[in-house]
Amino acid sequence: MPAKQRLGAFLRRARLFWLAEGVRSSWFRVLDRGPNRRFQEERPGEVFPPHDLAYDAYGRGDWKAYFEGGAVDAKFIASKLVSHCRKQDPRVLEWGCGPARILRHMRAALPGLQPSLSGSDYNARTIDWCRKAIRDASFELNGLDPPLPYPESSFDFLYNFSVFTHLSERAGLLWIKELARVLVPGGVLLLSTHGDRTTDRLLEKEKETYARGIVTRDGVPEGKRGFVTYHNPSYVRAVLLEGWELLEHVTDPPMAGFMQDIWIARKPGPTAGA
Repeated sequence: MPAKQRLGAFLRRARLFWLAEGVRSSWFRVLDRGPNRRFQEERPGEVFPPHDLAYDAYGRGDWKAYFEGGAVDAKFIASKLVSHCRKQDPRVLEWGCGPARILRHMRAALPGLQPSLSGSDYNARTIDWCRKAIRDASFELNGLDPPLPYPESSFDFLYNFSVFTHLSERAGLLWIKELARVLVPGGVLLLSTHGDRTTDRLLEKEKETYARGIVTRDGVPEGKRGFVTYHNPSYVRAVLLEGWELLEHVTDPPMAGFMQDIWIARKPGPTAGA
């Protein structure tokens, strides 16, 4: 097991994880200050999130990585929307949007379409910042548990990056039902999980549990970065996405450093846009 994983396990047992996270965040704040200032000068018309909001969502407050990486991810997600949704005016939700790293680029990633863009997150400060800074999407606050603040069948396409990776099995099963509720029949869901490519991060006992389905590292508040969940692909197919039509399972997505599996599934019903 890598030294980083051994250290993390010790910090959880000693209940020192959040103290270490505070130190790490402060260190990155210092490291990112100069590069962020220069990147802001290169893009004077752009707004960027406070360092602590970016760190809470992505583990770093590097605005260049936030902006350029978000554009790459938006392009990938948009390609899947076009492939599977086929609507000229899709209603799109990013659940767990954080400070809009991806959502701020989604309209540009869908040229020729007229999407209606929405984002939701459980961090109230993040949603407040998004409402003030990102003008071409609407934002709503949700809780750690369902429901979402939207009526049934509100969206044609719903995506999330690295949200189920920070939820317990209980919460994940509640949320998959809620995401189905707000999708139209035939609507498309894209989600990510820690899968087989990340098993080298697991302890030996965790690997045994993972082989049977799902591993969760708790000891910190659910939903936070330090609360980490790993999903065996067999569990995703048989349990998490039970009843959905599986469209794609992408085990090596084309985003640098992104080690999660991408799952794309359709809610039963007529194809959106058909």
